[in-house]
This record gives sequence, structure tokens and C-alpha cells, in this order.
Amino acid sequence: MKWDSGTVFILGAGFTKAFLPEAPLLIDDYGGEGLKRKFVAFSDALGLLDTELTQRDHPPGWLNLERLMTRLSGGMPYDYRFRAEESFRLLLSELKRAFLDRLASAQKSGRANDGELWLFAGHCARQKCSCVTFNYDDVLDGALWQFCPVYAPQTSWIWCPDWGYGFGCQASESCVRESPIPPADTGSMLLLKLHGSVNWRIPLGHPRPYTSATVRHHEPWFQYYGTSKIPLEEIEPHLESEPFLVPPVLTKTSLVEEPILRFTWSRALDALRSAKRAVFMGYSLPLTDIAAGFLFREGLGRLDQSTDIAVIDYAQCDDERNAKLGRLKAAYGNVFPAITEGQFCFDGAAQWVRDNLTEWLYDSHGDPVAFSALQHIVSRAGRFIGTVRGYLHPRQDIWHDTYKAEIVDGNRLLRADPPPEGDRGHDEMPPLPAVPTIPPPIAPMVLPPGYRDVDLDGP
Repeated sequence: MKWDSGTVFILGAGFTKAFLPEAPLLIDDYGGEGLKRKFVAFSDALGLLDTELTQRDHPPGWLNLERLMTRLSGGMPYDYRFRAEESFRLLLSELKRAFLDRLASAQKSGRANDGELWLFAGHCARQKCSCVTFNYDDVLDGALWQFCPVYAPQTSWIWCPDWGYGFGCQASESCVRESPIPPADTGSMLLLKLHGSVNWRIPLGHPRPYTSATVRHHEPWFQYYGTSKIPLEEIEPHLESEPFLVPPVLTKTSLVEEPILRFTWSRALDALRSAKRAVFMGYSLPLTDIAAGFLFREGLGRLDQSTDIAVIDYAQCDDERNAKLGRLKAAYGNVFPAITEGQFCFDGAAQWVRDNLTEWLYDSHGDPVAFSALQHIVSRAGRFIGTVRGYLHPRQDIWHDTYKAEIVDGNRLLRADPPPEGDRGHDEMPPLPAVPTIPPPIAPMVLPPGYRDVDLDGP
């Protein structure tokens, strides 16, 4: 299947964890004992915290952020009797901070599968595959920008945070110097962040509710072309201390109250309604997330549920796979009743990306000898060969300094004999993915006149 512009990717915490292994999950260790010490003087908040820490559906001392944040933010009708609202607000803020601290620590611990993240980001940008995500991190955001860090609003395959979130989003530098946003190509892919983002910040003192004109993007990886970047620490005093994000709660009052999120969810609905297929990656589609269920029922309702939806998760062994399949089939079946077991894949996001977003090339005998990752050619042994260059259109010549080979008949890697001469320059090798699953041979072909098979062990 071609995962082209008709594809929408829906990303959850498992997607982030494939590239940021230490990233926290909603049920995780958030320093519960330390939080208890902070709230020892607030009996009502302490009671809720202690109750959550001792629940039997997770390891002792862990927290289910979704459940606890739901209780703290949604409230109960009798909370007024105990005047607990302020302590609940403070505990909710501490939980958000604990989550952000864990996420920052994970980013310092380093990423994994950089080649696969580069490949996914580049594929989405070039094919204009929009992404709907419930994640707060900016791992994919940074990868999308770094794939081609050029400020070109009228180039549809270049993603930029100024326009790539579905609304005009000024950089935080606009708090200290003018940085207008020019009109962007409306055909660009979008990264639609339904719960906000760690790099979405609000100018200091701005009243709620927040509109699309309010949010500023604030991150170390973005810089305008031709200008010096103002250090983030110089901008911080002009911003509210917390990023703009909505906790992963079961009730969605905040989503309705905030104009920026109403707009973002509307853009997500539009993207889903125009999709020809949907790929869910690392997202559990919890039964408790009623708003997400409605979004996907109404947005993807016209798709063939038995063929046009894929669910990607990760399992280390058959027992884990079987356990996850049961849970995920029940969750997705609640929204897509016709979904089948064959639509669930447990190879993980990174493996799925390298297997599905690359193309294998074969020699004249039909043996797979190399693969293409966004026009960069890598041998079956993992050796970088070169990049497809458009010097002799419509030929697909591959160069790396000198001519290396070319793609013939769509998927054959052959070499002209004698080869074109000259030195066409040295392309910097991108962070390429690992070798995908090797496919079986295909039918042999008769070598065209003037061509031979490529010696991939040669220069």
C-alpha cells in the first residue's frame, strides 16, 4: 500500500516512546511520595493522592495521571463543602510539572531510531500526510523542521511551526521583536496537537480564553533564516511559566472552552474526513476518552473499517502481543466495529516506518540488493550508496561525488556501462534508517543494452 497524501497518521504516547525511550506514559512513576510530602498540610488533596498511589491497577507508588487529573480538574459537587478547590488546583499544577520534568529528563537521556524519525518526518512533509497527535512533546515537531530547515512559506512540503500547526503561530521572539508570519501554502501537511504542546507558550498576563493569535511557539530547534536567535532564557520572563496544554482528562470541558483547541480539533476533523486511510501509531484509543471516540467515528466514518485502518503498537513477545491485541481490539472495535485482527501490527513504530516508508530495489536476477529512503539509496548491508539526482531527467541517476548507479523500470538497481563521467558533488548523508525487512526475490529481467548489475562492494 502507498502511504501517500491520502493518509492521516494518528499518534499516541507509544509513537513518542519509539524515538524517546525514557518518555513517560500516563500510568507511570511521577514521584508520588515527594508529592505527598509537599501536600501534607492539605488533607483533601493528600487523600486523593494517597488513594491513587495505592490503586491495584498499577504498581505501588505509581500514578494514573488521566484518572487523578480528571478528579482534580473536573471536581465533584460536594468539593465546595471542604473548600478543597484551591488545593486541588495546586496539586493539578504539580502533576503537570512532574510530567513536564519527566519529559525534559527523557529528552536529555537521548533519542533512539533517529533514521526512522527522519524518514517518517520527511515522508509526511513530502507526501503531505497530516498528523493528529495527543502527545505534548515536540519530538516530531523538531524532526519536521530539521528535515528541511528553510523558511519558505510557499513551498508546500516544507513544514514550519509558524504555520504547520494549522494556525498562524508566531515565534516567542515576537514578544521582544517583530516577527510577522507571511501567508503559507494551504496544501502543506499539518501537525495537529489536540491537547496542546510543551513548546506552546502564552505571553505573560494574557487573559483567557486563548485564541490562535495568542499562542507562541518557543523551542531551541527553530531559527529564522538569516537572523540571530534570541536566547530562550531572555524570552522566558515575557511568557507564562507553564506551557499551554490540557491535561489528559476524561472530561473535555477545557477543549470546548479554549478557542484555540476548538479550532485545532476542527482542523483535525477536516483532515480525517478527507483521508483515504488512517494509521494509528502507539495510541490505545482508551474507552474513557469519549471525545476522541466521537472524533474518529465522525471523521473516519466513511472509510472501509476492514481495510482502510491500521493500528501499530509494540509487543516484545507472543504473550504480550496476545494480551495487547485483546485490549486494543476491544477499544478500537468500540469505534470501528468492522476492524479485524489482521489490521493490528505489533512490530512497533520504528519497524513499521522502515518497512513501509522505504522501497526495495532489485538486481537483474530479481534479488533485493538495496532500498530507497526518500531518494537516498542504501545497500542491503546498510552501506550508503548515494542520492537520486535529476541531472538527466527522466533518468533516476544515483550520485555520491561520482555516478554510482541508477533506477531502471521503477525498481531495478543497475549501472550504465560505460558510466557517466564527472564529479557531481558530495551530498551529506542523512540519519538513515536501519535495513528494513528483506523481501523475497522477484522475477528476473533481461539486462537492457548498455547496463549491468551493480557491484555494491565496489567504490
